[in-house]
Amino acid sequence: MNKKLIASSFLIMLSVVCLSITVYAATAAYSLRVNGAAIKGEAKVIDGVTYVPLRTVIEGMGGSYHVMPESNTMSPIH
Repeated sequence: MNKKLIASSFLIMLSVVCLSITVYAATAAYSLRVNGAAIKGEAKVIDGVTYVPLRTVIEGMGGSYHVMPESNTMSPIH
């Protein structure tokens, strides 16, 4: 009887440990390069679409930009 209780307890504990293992999806981080030089910032891919921080890319190319908060837009200055 005692051996059955020990075996049952062991199997229950093993089941709990095995079922409580969490699997995390790997998230790939993409670095940004402008003209071969790494720039600070990170690109993200969401649903197959790549998003980059526009301000960081413009500054990395030596450009400047104008922010228009009333329309929530940003445009490069030529």
